[in-house]
Amino acid sequence: MSKRPKVSVVIPTLNEEDTIGDVLRRIPKEYEVVIVDSSKDDTVEVVKRARLDAKILRVPPLGKGVALREGTSATSGDVIAFMDGDGSHDPSDIASMLEVLERERAAIVVASRMPPLGNSQEHSPLHYSGNKLVTMLINWFFGGRLTDSQNGFRITKREALERMKLDAPGFTVETQMSCRALRLGFKLLEVPSLERKRKGGLPKMSLLKYGWRHFPRILLELVKSTNYGR
Repeated sequence: MSKRPKVSVVIPTLNEEDTIGDVLRRIPKEYEVVIVDSSKDDTVEVVKRARLDAKILRVPPLGKGVALREGTSATSGDVIAFMDGDGSHDPSDIASMLEVLERERAAIVVASRMPPLGNSQEHSPLHYSGNKLVTMLINWFFGGRLTDSQNGFRITKREALERMKLDAPGFTVETQMSCRALRLGFKLLEVPSLERKRKGGLPKMSLLKYGWRHFPRILLELVKSTNYGR
C-alpha cells in the first residue's frame, strides 16, 4: 500500500475571530495547518486556543496571492490545501479532493460551487455571472473543462505548485493558477462542494473593485512565456 501524502492546509485570515476557531476544530489533526494573518482583531488569539500546533505567520495585507505564497513557504506537506477562514468552506471536503487527487493522479483538485456540480449560499447573481464568464474564457483559451475557476478552496501537489511559479499578488491568483495549470498540461479536476454562507465578518473581495482584474490577468497569461514551467 502506498504511503499517504502529508497534507498542509494554508488559511489566509483577515479579521476572522468569529469563525476561525470552528474552522480549525473541524480540520483533521493529522493535517499541518498554517495561518497567514493580517488581522486587526483577535484572530490570532482564537487560533492559538483552537489549534495549538498551528503555525502562525503575521504579514501585512499585501494581497491574497502574497498570503498564499507566504503560507506555502512555511509548509512541509506533499499536498497543499488552500481554504478560507470565514466558515464558508467545509474542511471535510479536503478528504474528497485528496481522494480524487490520488485516484485520478491529478495535479490540482478544485471544490466547485457551480452547477451542475455544486452550489453556493454566498453567490449573488452578479457573482455567479462573473464566475461563469471568467471560467468560460479560461476554458476557451486554455482548453479546460472547469465549472468553477475562481474558488479558492482547492488542493494541489507541491511539485505542481512549484512549477507554476505563481506571482499574482491579489485575488486573481486562482485565475493565474487555473491558466498556468492548463497551459502546462496538468490534470485539473473538480469535486462537488457547497459554499456555505459566511458565519461572520465581511466579504474580502469587492466584485466591482476587483472583478475586472481577471480579464487582463487572462490576457497576460495568454501572452506570457511558458518558461515558468521549466
